[in-house]
Amino acid sequence: MIPVNRRGMPMRRGILTQSVLGAASLFAGLTLVTQPALADTDLVLCNKTSNNIEIAVAFMNPKTGAWTMSAWHKRAAGECKPFDKVKTGLFYYHAKNEKGAVWPAKAEADRSYCVPNAAVNRDMATACATGDVNRPFKGLKVQTGKFTFNFT
Repeated sequence: MIPVNRRGMPMRRGILTQSVLGAASLFAGLTLVTQPALADTDLVLCNKTSNNIEIAVAFMNPKTGAWTMSAWHKRAAGECKPFDKVKTGLFYYHAKNEKGAVWPAKAEADRSYCVPNAAVNRDMATACATGDVNRPFKGLKVQTGKFTFNFT
């Protein structure tokens, strides 16, 4: 027996389901299109210690959309300088001074990343390259605009 609608017209199976699924897909597509993209944050790194430091940063690069490792950024004692733009949300840092102090301490680290001993600015690898050292990093949430982080 063929089902009929209120008007007595034959109903085809699946039309209602297809219409609902089509509307849901359209709504999901519109939702994705209208959601705002993550904004950029101007990150400033300051050395508030009495020793020179070198800083490595893991961040979402707003130009490429890829997680990037950037090392080693030098800051003299008391010096503040802009780092770069990072995607608003989260970045990770590691720093060391000439006397062997490290930020963060291993107990405070959220994760570890492979960092070469030489200066680098590259997409983050899934495995350590030859010569890279696995170092502790601490994550920090940043808001849109300008964000200054002080190493103390």
